[in-house]
Amino acid sequence: MPPTPADIHNAFISGEEAVCQLVTDLVDAIQQLQNQISKDSSNSSKPPSSDGLKKKPADCRFTKALYPGVPIQTLIWKTGDGKAVWRTANAQNGAVVMDSGVFEYGNVPEDNHLS
Repeated sequence: MPPTPADIHNAFISGEEAVCQLVTDLVDAIQQLQNQISKDSSNSSKPPSSDGLKKKPADCRFTKALYPGVPIQTLIWKTGDGKAVWRTANAQNGAVVMDSGVFEYGNVPEDNHLS
């Protein structure tokens, strides 16, 4: 809880040591809040759904119709730090059904890949 005006006044009246302690407590509280808001699914036990707007949107273009139940294959190529392109094809006939996909992402550990 932040200090009230009375808390600040009392620290001032009490002297330099009390003011320094008040400032130290505030700095600690700010650091705790910054640590809390910087957590997401990549650096805590939070689920990916809690990341909210931190993930950048994926863009793509539908090229053909695809019906429910038809198996798909998605191919992804990393094009740079935090950026990948992708396409999705009908796994039965190879027809590309989504193309020109672009996805931007945050830090991904090098050993975190799909086999």
